[in-house]
Amino acid sequence: MATGGMGGMGGAGGAADFCPPEPGPTECGGAACAAVNPQLAMLCTKTCCTAMNTCGTRNASSFLSTECSEPLEDDSMCPDVTVLGTMVPGCCLEGSNNCGIEDLITMSGCVPYAPFAAMQPPANCDGTPVMGGMGGMGGMGGMGGSDAGTTDGGM
Repeated sequence: MATGGMGGMGGAGGAADFCPPEPGPTECGGAACAAVNPQLAMLCTKTCCTAMNTCGTRNASSFLSTECSEPLEDDSMCPDVTVLGTMVPGCCLEGSNNCGIEDLITMSGCVPYAPFAAMQPPANCDGTPVMGGMGGMGGMGGMGGSDAGTTDGGM
């Protein structure tokens, strides 16, 4: 008696399950929108039109969709930082001279380096050196001299 073969396994869900394939609008309010950086597109960043009908970006993933926001305008001297293999733009933390990185996941603006890039050395937005740091340890005191050869026995 012959038996039938075993059925194959179903395929894994593709990127469409996570991120819609369309790139978003190419213009808003008559102005052309810049294409999203390919590294950011891998994080499901898409172009969109803001409420003011200007070009913006949003995270379009099925599990972390965000509202459309204007691109972060940053003319600081903050370095870009690699986070999990993706180059993330540096930016200036609001109300300070401290550098951070652009939050590309929730699109919430500029955030501190930690915990995303904890090994990144601190930097100032205006390019000036970061002052301060940890102080050094004090030296050890010297050893006392010998009493040998004195008539008073060191007293």
